[in-house]
Amino acid sequence: MEGVLFWVFGALAVAGTLVVILSRNPVNSAIGLLFCFFTTACLYVLLDAQFVAVIQVLIYAGAIMVLFLFTIMLLNLETDIKKEVTSPGTRILGISIGSGILFEIALLLWHYRITPFLGTYTPEKLSLTGNIQAIGRSIFRDYILPFEILSVLLIIGIIGAVVLAKRD
Repeated sequence: MEGVLFWVFGALAVAGTLVVILSRNPVNSAIGLLFCFFTTACLYVLLDAQFVAVIQVLIYAGAIMVLFLFTIMLLNLETDIKKEVTSPGTRILGISIGSGILFEIALLLWHYRITPFLGTYTPEKLSLTGNIQAIGRSIFRDYILPFEILSVLLIIGIIGAVVLAKRD
């Protein structure tokens, strides 16, 4: 039953992603992204990562989507929607980048089909320590430098957004 639900939620997540990519209306794209966030949270629940699923819904589906919708409403994108990018160079670039990403995904799936990926936290180890402790240890012990670099980049992004907004 879990396998069937995994494929159903995976297909729904891909459908939501296609709505985000193919929709010309930014509000419809934002709603598709919200749907994709919820289906990804369902996948996390199926993988016994309940904490990550809750954080997915709270942070991404809650805060980030509200920010996206306010940005869409404040920017008045109706005038920008009319101007389409139909340059053949941008289409070729987009198709080549998309094809490259799909090729890399196929290579990863082929590689892990032969040798499956086994992480450091096995289900037995997670049952002893718990998901939240394992995530905390992983972030603050193994990935502390990327975590701090990400926080600095987020602060730089916030400062840049304030500078751009105050330009008027």
